[in-house]
Amino acid sequence: AYLDGHQHKHVTPDNIDRVIRAAQYYGLPIRSRLPTDRLHLQQNGIATPSHFVSWHPERLSVLEERLLVSRSF
Repeated sequence: AYLDGHQHKHVTPDNIDRVIRAAQYYGLPIRSRLPTDRLHLQQNGIATPSHFVSWHPERLSVLEERLLVSRSF
């Protein structure tokens, strides 16, 4: 399980500190999408994935590109 919000609202400046406190209290990771999100979460001792790949039918080329990049790690 992990904390997440609709359309990444959980990592917006208005919400992130409250979400971090909740994650720390419950011992949960937080889903992140950007390197800046990950850095902020990690600096606060929160586990978060090292990559995020968004999927939408109209953005298949972006999905394919990101999957190829993620395989290089």
